[in-house]
Amino acid sequence: MQIQATKEDFGNKIVIIGYASDIDPTSDTYEIPSLLGKATAAEVLACATQTLLDDRDMREPPEWIRLLVAALLVLGIALVAGLAKPIQAAFTSASLFLLYFISLIIAYRSGIYGDFFVAPASAAATGVLAGGANAWLGLRSRQRVVDLFGRYVPRAIVNQLMLRPDFDRITMGGINREVTVMFADIRGFTSFSQDDCSTTRNRSRSAGNSIMKNRSL
Repeated sequence: MQIQATKEDFGNKIVIIGYASDIDPTSDTYEIPSLLGKATAAEVLACATQTLLDDRDMREPPEWIRLLVAALLVLGIALVAGLAKPIQAAFTSASLFLLYFISLIIAYRSGIYGDFFVAPASAAATGVLAGGANAWLGLRSRQRVVDLFGRYVPRAIVNQLMLRPDFDRITMGGINREVTVMFADIRGFTSFSQDDCSTTRNRSRSAGNSIMKNRSL
């Protein structure tokens, strides 16, 4: 294909030459991040040339900045996963990852490319390990509580108490009240305690209850 052109047709322009006459330029396409679809080789070369002319070449941030950002991300995810409850840790970790990727996108559009894989993958692995350790320590602590209180309190009551959302905030304490305590003994109880003494015990308890009710204010 021959084209007749003058010098003025190419003034202050960049002319890209390289296709043979038997090649269809539209069939030679590539994936590029700046377009949703595919771009032809000529379009890719034109974009690259325009980028160089505009002095918009991609730059790598300093090494200490990359290490600092990665360390802060890993440390933040580890602290959240290790200290917060599972639902709160998942929500906060997702927010941190979202903020990190938004920062990477803004930096990329400004001509600086960051770490899209190593730092997030390290932070995710650290978060899983910290969350697993936190869950294991919590389970071990609850099991210890069950073992201790289970000796004196029915296990069903202890398990029901541990299911409360505010279990971790429960503190030792009580209510101060003025009470009257009576200690009573049945004469000769030891001699017949090995036999069926439920009748005698119930009769004594009924008599004591009647006396206390009559004398109570």
